[in-house]
Amino acid sequence: HPSMFVLGGLCGLCIGLINEYTPKMNIILQMILGTVITISLEFIFGYILNIKLGLGIWDYSNMKYNLMGQICPQFTLCWFLLSYVCIKLDDRLRKVVD
Repeated sequence: HPSMFVLGGLCGLCIGLINEYTPKMNIILQMILGTVITISLEFIFGYILNIKLGLGIWDYSNMKYNLMGQICPQFTLCWFLLSYVCIKLDDRLRKVVD
């Protein structure tokens, strides 16, 4: 769904900003903060798009310990690991641009 490009881009931008403004922060802390931002945005987008507008883009309601079918611990772990990739990609892009 096109809204996922917006959500993914927004998450990447936020994680990149964490990396830019706190470059000395421990990588694990950056990943935790990036994950919190990602699941927060995922929940907000999911609540609006899936629950309020009824688009049904994703549904984690069959996953254990989900929150309103919009976020779940299993995917939170995925976002934690992907935040590392995003941080490292941001580092490389900054070196190319600078």
